[in-house]
Amino acid sequence: MVALDPQHARKLFSTIRLPDLRLLSCDDALVYDLTSFYQTLTNLMNSGFTSKEKAEGVDLALLEPYAQSILFHAQAGPFAKLLDDVNVRARQRREMADLFAGALGRVRGDARSFTAVLTIHKFDLLPSVTELMTKLEATENFSPALLVAVRAYLVANSQGERCADMFFGGQDPKSLPEPVQHFNEWLARSGHSQEIAPIDTDELKGAQIMPPPKYHQYWQSPAAKSLLTGIKGLRWGGRDGTTRLSLDERKSLAWDFQLTDYLKQLESWSAEDEDSPADFFHQKCVLYDGLVELVPEKSQRVKIISSVVRFLELNTFQAESRIEWFLHVEGLFSRAATASDEALTEVTQALLRSRDPTLSLYARLERWAPQHLHSASQ
Repeated sequence: MVALDPQHARKLFSTIRLPDLRLLSCDDALVYDLTSFYQTLTNLMNSGFTSKEKAEGVDLALLEPYAQSILFHAQAGPFAKLLDDVNVRARQRREMADLFAGALGRVRGDARSFTAVLTIHKFDLLPSVTELMTKLEATENFSPALLVAVRAYLVANSQGERCADMFFGGQDPKSLPEPVQHFNEWLARSGHSQEIAPIDTDELKGAQIMPPPKYHQYWQSPAAKSLLTGIKGLRWGGRDGTTRLSLDERKSLAWDFQLTDYLKQLESWSAEDEDSPADFFHQKCVLYDGLVELVPEKSQRVKIISSVVRFLELNTFQAESRIEWFLHVEGLFSRAATASDEALTEVTQALLRSRDPTLSLYARLERWAPQHLHSASQ
């Protein structure tokens, strides 16, 4: 919408509310990902205002509340990257950096999210912050407040509970976490260690190393294991198990018989075979996605796509977790795009005919403004 009607895009964006971000523990395997929200805000800042509006500070008035409302680790990394990427004057960037520094002082606790924001590349706080500070320094608008705030943030959140996977192989609570070591190294390279002392191990006394995350394993029930083995056989065949079957091999009569038997097994699989309806839903969607990519014959592929769409339409999981349900809608498009342009068209057509309004709308959006391209044509 930014390209079509910037003012309306700003109005729409102002209605978005972030979900409630509960505090996580080191046991949690998943973390919150807010990067799309802040990437959209960056796009809005860079392309959603006229020159006159920017001169009047309308863009900064939009951004300021977001700089002041950082409360969670999941916001810190993406917002630091926004400040590095957004097109504003150097003095304005410094002002926003100072507001961000003040907000960062409130972000405490939640060892799992703290670990994620320092160790997962797409969230990585420190590279974004150091690049931002380098950019500010180049324009003589360096923000000492931000540097002090980042140091305090690292010290405060490295005390108490720390997740074992922050150490990358070392679990000595007396040692510095690797991201903290990187911060100290940057201080030395940039020359700021003269004014800001590197973080010392004595400041992190009393740290308690918590266990790594607990992962929920799929493909554990007899039915799920059998189906996973079956689709591997359709992909890799009975040879050495490491070479993917060729297109000609997947067009053979023997492979077609194997596919028919597999589809009967897949269609008869029920949620009662799994620990939870969610486990069943995710695993079955993964198998369907794999078949859409594998099946070369149009008639068989269209039947499978229709089965996928019916499964998505009738599944109560859409009401339970809209985002997780939609993940597999997106996955269906992505897998089809991997297969061929023809498969991508077939998926779009099947969703256009869907009784589900979300599926139908998404298919129309894909037709009007394609987001997926067959990998061979990219």
